[in-house]
Amino acid sequence: MRKNMKKIILSLLFVFTFAFTLTSCNNSSTITFPNTEDTTTTIVDATPSTTGIIPVNPTDTTVNSNVNDTTSTSTVTSGNTNNDTASYVSLNYVLVEDNLNSEKEKALVDAVDDVVEACVSVTCISSSATSRGAGVLFAYDDNLGLSFIVTCFHVIEGFSNFSITLDDGTEEKAYLVGGYSDEDIAVLAIKKTGLKYVPILSDSSTLKRGSDVFCIGNPLGTLPNSVARGVISYVDRVIETNSYTSRTLLQTDVAINSGNSGGGLFNTEGLLIGIVSNKYSSSSIENLGFAVPSKIVLSTIKSILNTAKYNTSSNSFYEGYIEGDYEYGFAISLGQQSRGFWNYTYVIYISSVESNTYYTGVGYLEYGDILNSVKIDYQDKDTITYNITNITSSTTTEIMQLLTNTGVKIGDKITFNVTRNNNTIDVEFEVIQFRYSI
Repeated sequence: MRKNMKKIILSLLFVFTFAFTLTSCNNSSTITFPNTEDTTTTIVDATPSTTGIIPVNPTDTTVNSNVNDTTSTSTVTSGNTNNDTASYVSLNYVLVEDNLNSEKEKALVDAVDDVVEACVSVTCISSSATSRGAGVLFAYDDNLGLSFIVTCFHVIEGFSNFSITLDDGTEEKAYLVGGYSDEDIAVLAIKKTGLKYVPILSDSSTLKRGSDVFCIGNPLGTLPNSVARGVISYVDRVIETNSYTSRTLLQTDVAINSGNSGGGLFNTEGLLIGIVSNKYSSSSIENLGFAVPSKIVLSTIKSILNTAKYNTSSNSFYEGYIEGDYEYGFAISLGQQSRGFWNYTYVIYISSVESNTYYTGVGYLEYGDILNSVKIDYQDKDTITYNITNITSSTTTEIMQLLTNTGVKIGDKITFNVTRNNNTIDVEFEVIQFRYSI
């Protein structure tokens, strides 16, 4: 469960090589990230670039030195109804053979060419629905014959069948390696190697506002590997996901559409700097999108791969997880309880319960339980008790803030005093490690 979360010239960014062990049921194997040596790169300041035909000053025929130009002269005769001597006009013009007339423009196009083969489309299917998004190939394991794709958790959530479409149109069956809802990151794997893999920028906090970026995604779920460009609008934007949790994201003005979720956000060096996650959508809002920063992406995928186990016989994973993460398997809501004709009282009750036993509280709480108090027995500090009285519309938020923002850890014990079937009972359960599974 979540715990609450210029001008700097950057001359050196280091792309690190990460190698760690993924345990299979039969043996151990090493996952390889691209770039086996540290690479020094430079982030170029965002400055306006000129595109298309360059206008020529009649008194100055010098053009940008990186444009292959040809100056030509043409004679035009003007019509004269009085049969006077015809006058002539000499036209000077430039023919541009290469419309990439700035180094920045060429750098962006080259970066797209470098990474596009590592960008994939993701399709998720259940018995009643289909989800489509994008993803990025980032690592491989030659011993297991696996390649790994990072995408968004909300793209794969609730689905059990996955496929990946590569840049060349090849479709591959995919397997869930693990997912983390708090940061909206998931990892899939395919039984194929020898593909293109992107390097990941290890510390996205060093990025600069105004830097040129681009994303490659699958807008509308039908236009794979489409490119959109823009800039970094803000590096560490804190966005509230609800009244008691928040996320830190990269803000960008890159055009983000439905189906782009899970796609890569890249800088002009071809480094993965984020995973496109969401956007604000309104008739009065344009180009306000967000991506999970690569620093968070990297720590999340490393945790998932370090805890995942692969069964070579069934080609399936015991899904990886984020150590120390927990998720409550219930929802609480404000309701009304009848006390007779036209007489009711407000109550806080359990409005839904998950079935996955990796959720904390599952198997203990029941739908319809009315909460009277909440007690948290911490392992490393004093017990807190919250008595539910004088219920208002903010009471549910206060309870969730207590459960999520007071330092609860795995192994702590929580006791709900509830009314169930007209009986008042204590329901005690322990906070447990969460693992998303299908």
